[in-house]
Amino acid sequence: MKYEYSFLIRILIVVVSYPLLTFLLTLPTLYGVFILTNFLHPILQGQSIIVNTISYDIIKACVAPLAYWILIILIFLTKEISLKKRVYMLLIGLISLYLINITRIAFLIYIGSEISLLLFDKLHLLIWHFISGVSIIIVWIFLIKYFKIKSIPFYDDLHYLYRKSFLKNVFSSSISGKLRK
Repeated sequence: MKYEYSFLIRILIVVVSYPLLTFLLTLPTLYGVFILTNFLHPILQGQSIIVNTISYDIIKACVAPLAYWILIILIFLTKEISLKKRVYMLLIGLISLYLINITRIAFLIYIGSEISLLLFDKLHLLIWHFISGVSIIIVWIFLIKYFKIKSIPFYDDLHYLYRKSFLKNVFSSSISGKLRK
């Protein structure tokens, strides 16, 4: 397949994937957290997990679709990765983020129900912002080391397309014309 077409397909996959993430990951996140908090004797009610009469709602932000999407962007917009390697990277990366995320939520539910709701409130936003950002970085670094990726996301694709485009000729001829004068 011609490189330009594969690049467009990869961009299309990235764009289409975001709306699907919340839909596809909400129930697995809810049930994963429910299983991890089983020792707290939770009750599952809709999209809420109730522990010690405290209801913890698993909302869109808890599912962290943006974290998964950033990883998808990094994987699909990195040049020179075979389809097989992309699929493996995607599976390992998404499963890793999923496990980190449900562990984070289960930990917060434990804090809120067994230690203190005040501590839960203080840790909730801090852990949510910090863990989601750091986990993407850690998972991405692991993936590029494990799969021996040398390309730079976005940059290598854009650099290749620029070298093959008519713009290179336009800019280089206008610059060399000005240098001759």
